[in-house]
Amino acid sequence: MASSVGYKRKRGLVIGINQYPAGRSLQYCINDAIDLANTLQNIGFQITLGLDCNRNDFLDKANIFIKTIEPDDLVLFYFAGHGKQNEDENYLLLSDYNYDHRGHESDYIVTNGINVHYIMNEIKKKKCRTTIYLFDCCRSKIRTRGSDSKQGLSPVNAPDQTLVVFACAPGKTLLDETKNNKNGIFMQNVLKHISAPNKDIEEVMRKVADGVNQQRGGGSQWPYWSSSLMDKVYLATSNNQESPPYQNPELEQMISKIKNESSITFDDKKLTGDDMEIVAYYLLKDNTTLTKLNLYENQIGDKGAQYLGEALQNNKVLTILNFSSNRIGDKGAQYLGEALHNNKALTELELCENQIGDKGTQYLGEALKKNTESLFELTLASVCSASYNKISKDLPLMFILYFIRILIKLQALIINLPIIQPQSSAIFSPSVIGKRNYHQRRFIYENSRRRWCESKLSHLSIGSMASPTDTKKQMNSPSKSTQFPDKTSQEQIQTKKNQSEQFGITVAGGNGQGHELNQFNNPWGIFIDNDNSIYIADYWNHRIVKWKLNSNTGENIAGGSGCGNEINQLNYPTNIILNKEKNSYIICDTYNKRVIQYFDQDQTNPQIIISNINCNGLTIDKNGFIYVSDCENHEVRRWKEGDKQGELVAGGNGQGNHLNQLNYPIFIFIDDDYSLYISDRENHRVMKWKKDAKEGIIVAGGNGPGNS
Repeated sequence: MASSVGYKRKRGLVIGINQYPAGRSLQYCINDAIDLANTLQNIGFQITLGLDCNRNDFLDKANIFIKTIEPDDLVLFYFAGHGKQNEDENYLLLSDYNYDHRGHESDYIVTNGINVHYIMNEIKKKKCRTTIYLFDCCRSKIRTRGSDSKQGLSPVNAPDQTLVVFACAPGKTLLDETKNNKNGIFMQNVLKHISAPNKDIEEVMRKVADGVNQQRGGGSQWPYWSSSLMDKVYLATSNNQESPPYQNPELEQMISKIKNESSITFDDKKLTGDDMEIVAYYLLKDNTTLTKLNLYENQIGDKGAQYLGEALQNNKVLTILNFSSNRIGDKGAQYLGEALHNNKALTELELCENQIGDKGTQYLGEALKKNTESLFELTLASVCSASYNKISKDLPLMFILYFIRILIKLQALIINLPIIQPQSSAIFSPSVIGKRNYHQRRFIYENSRRRWCESKLSHLSIGSMASPTDTKKQMNSPSKSTQFPDKTSQEQIQTKKNQSEQFGITVAGGNGQGHELNQFNNPWGIFIDNDNSIYIADYWNHRIVKWKLNSNTGENIAGGSGCGNEINQLNYPTNIILNKEKNSYIICDTYNKRVIQYFDQDQTNPQIIISNINCNGLTIDKNGFIYVSDCENHEVRRWKEGDKQGELVAGGNGQGNHLNQLNYPIFIFIDDDYSLYISDRENHRVMKWKKDAKEGIIVAGGNGPGNS
């Protein structure tokens, strides 16, 4: 016989049914299913697990599982529960099978049982490399009706490249008993041998049969199998799993250095769908430390979503995943939806700026009907009209009502929809909740308050600042800042009349998304000078715009010449500050990895004052020293005039959540005592670092992502 062949993936559908009506319940099937699933996962299988399924639940799981089978897969199907034959056809019985029905048994079982040949034929159509069936369903508690009823299962001829195993001989039954107070006798022996490395599956089954025979003393309990396998099939190998066939040495080297981190960011690394096979293998498959993975702005597409979705099905530690801006369409959403059926660890999933349409949205919705334990934030919102998810204008009301009906623990569902008239103010309640500024209408479902909130953020509004006493509350990626130079300016721009007022006034923009001087395209950081003029980093327009008090339009003071790296161009600016002493302003030119200084609003002679830094936030102290947050190195440095390196003042101890660490610091502020306040985005907290301190103090958040 030929040697074992390699498989692209090893997939398993494992079902265990204990609960049956009319006193037909079993004791050990769920234990058997769970223990087999865990054992198979440990040797590299991706498992779909179903426990006490009714007929519809089983068909849902089976259909989803079968749809994702590929030609080079090894597929294993296990069923523990009741099963019986009818007119030489075998049927699996689910938890809602009614033994007390009044019809003819032969008719009832056809419409209410699951025909084994149906499952085998559907899997055969997928042309997978090898298929193994383990039918542990000849339990003796099954009642047969009619004198001509046959016991057990009918013999089955194995299709091509298939192994079919019964827990006992055809036409016979086995007792639902145990020798270890946990598992049935058949499964006890399967678990003993199935993970042995470099053992052919038929050799494994012979050892299982010997073990069963010794425990039961021979007879009808002897397992039966039918095989058409042409190659040896090893479920486990000595090194357990082989590396992915696709290789990217640079990516693999990068991962090897950071794979033990709890939070990893790969934003804008030009990663492809093929690269996701490597990411899935090394970071999701067996990783027990990674809790946050950011893949923002890559090119993973539906193919990459498939690799990651399959790995997520069995991942038990990852809680936050950002797939935004990755060219994922409806097919990719389907793969991720299938992952959510089984994944019970993920709490936040971001899918902004992709190509997901109505069908993909519905795939995700169906997944949320099943996943009611963990996921509390699903984001389908978008940033710009060129890349938003393609949810049609005909879907919104149906979609919203649908999610209101099925959401149980989802605390936030964030989507962008085309402009429509709301049908009921009870469904759409206006709000200014949001992570970024959008030109479309944004709807957020707040489960804790059982309402949908509408956010119209195509403009910039100024409201009251948060109270300094609101500390230690949960924060979800703090990432926006407003810099106020003195107390007088704060009072002058205060627009709330009282604590109960819900809205600020529009002070800039408000004319839709665009590139005109009265418009913005995702405004980011802002600075307000002593004249109450507002300086705004207009992120997607690659420019800095100044709006004077009560003005109806802005003035372009930097950039605006398209995205680029020339001295007169900006590339996604995120922040701006003013240096009053030098009559200059300083810009964080993020994607050019530099900090630029302009003098007296003169664009003809800007200076690059800091180079090769992944800057995001800026602030300046009363001595004129500049502080820059570096989100790639997870640190903040202070720069004096002429510095080449800058002085480390916060973080710099690697990516992490300890008090001496930061994780993607964004906006920063320095007070008169030289204490530095940092929005530590991926740690969902605000940190205060006193002058010369070796570690920071948490002043807000720090309790994980949330909205409480």
